[in-house]
Amino acid sequence: MSERVGVASRAGTLLPPMAARTRGAVRRGWEPPPTKLAIKDSLRAGAFLVFYLAAYLTAGFAGVSFIEWAWMRVFG
Repeated sequence: MSERVGVASRAGTLLPPMAARTRGAVRRGWEPPPTKLAIKDSLRAGAFLVFYLAAYLTAGFAGVSFIEWAWMRVFG
């Protein structure tokens, strides 16, 4: 337990030094989406949101109803 730490205790011995990076301009790898979406895309996204919310609430209600039914069958 009282061994000397040795070489690994000095800074920089565990990791190699980082290479210097050039300071050139950074190019964009993708084009940003348009700032104003079309009304058709907005309506489509809204319809999907309403459908997804309805399916989520329906699944949750069905799950709670099943748990209630099972509880009443076991303990009711």
